[in-house]
Amino acid sequence: LSDVVELSGQGLSGNSDLQMHGAVGFFPTLDGNLKFDLQQIQAALFAAGVKADLSGAGNARFHTTPDGALDGKLAFSGQSNTGSPMEQVAIELEATRNGGTLEAMVHAQSAHGRLAISTKLEPDEALTLDWNARVNNLYPIFQTLSLPDTTGTVFTNGSCRGTLDAPKCTAWLDINRIATAGMTLDTMKGKGTLWFKKGRLSGEGRAELRELMVSGWSLREATLQVAGTDSGFDLVLDAIETEEQRADLVAQVVVGTPTTIHITQVQSQLAGISMILESPMEIQLGRRSVSIAGGPLLIGEAKLWLRGDASLRGKQNLTMKLQDMNLSLVSRLTGGPVVEGLLDGDAQITGTASRPRLELAMYSGPLKIDGKSFAPINVTGTLKDQRADLT
Repeated sequence: LSDVVELSGQGLSGNSDLQMHGAVGFFPTLDGNLKFDLQQIQAALFAAGVKADLSGAGNARFHTTPDGALDGKLAFSGQSNTGSPMEQVAIELEATRNGGTLEAMVHAQSAHGRLAISTKLEPDEALTLDWNARVNNLYPIFQTLSLPDTTGTVFTNGSCRGTLDAPKCTAWLDINRIATAGMTLDTMKGKGTLWFKKGRLSGEGRAELRELMVSGWSLREATLQVAGTDSGFDLVLDAIETEEQRADLVAQVVVGTPTTIHITQVQSQLAGISMILESPMEIQLGRRSVSIAGGPLLIGEAKLWLRGDASLRGKQNLTMKLQDMNLSLVSRLTGGPVVEGLLDGDAQITGTASRPRLELAMYSGPLKIDGKSFAPINVTGTLKDQRADLT
């Protein structure tokens, strides 16, 4: 007994259109086997700025028994066209179930990369999962999705162990030679592990990058370390361009409502200017609000405070204070005229997000600009009811 069935379908979602057509031959047998041939499979996806199609053929067989055992294999080979030259695609899938143990394996390969996944689930829900994937060039993928032209390679592999409801998973990531509009990255390597502890998701990870350049700004290397805690995670960042230009950040994040970020260390050097957090800072992030306390941040000999509350709804009260800012530091950072003198200032934002109220005051001592002396300046300003006044 055999039969051939033609299948056609179309799915629409927003600006996306998926069209499929195929011919499948079924060949059941008296001993419980079911074989079928994917005689013709065609699929085309049309979305906003995306066009991709896949065509090919394959075969499959499945064998079942009255006690629930399963043994099946599927193989597919065809061609894919994503706006770049046509390429060959091969997909294999195997699945078995015996005595309550389910095993499955997937392999896919094309000129753009490869994917391999294998998994095993025991009757007691013990889980084994392994995967590895490689993208040989990101360009065709970004081109298909109408994203900015991007080149580079990506490799990832990992595994999960434990139980289905509480697995422990580890993944490695290796990214090389990324180039896109305004940005290049030589390498980024990372490793991360996630697990459940006392019913809560936790984890740890480390990422390293080399030779990052964004719109003319460069970074020689950076390291980010994250470690899970009972209430959130700890974070350590070390970024280096040269020994004279580097930044270090240490923080603890407590996940909740609101989420709290404790910043215990900030230390950086930029264009010969040191920035150091004099005392810990605390930032609370609500759904539509933020609260800031602590500090100040030392910028050279100057001090900068930012404290208070800001909200998208309701009232806000945010204060900024600047003390003893040497304007020569600003000149060094901006590359503008050489300015000498000290600047102090205060700013306060009140009101609501839709109708903010700003009060500003800035005052300096005697100034020199490119060697010429100028009298001190005093600036005050207000913004109220969408009207600005500056003196």
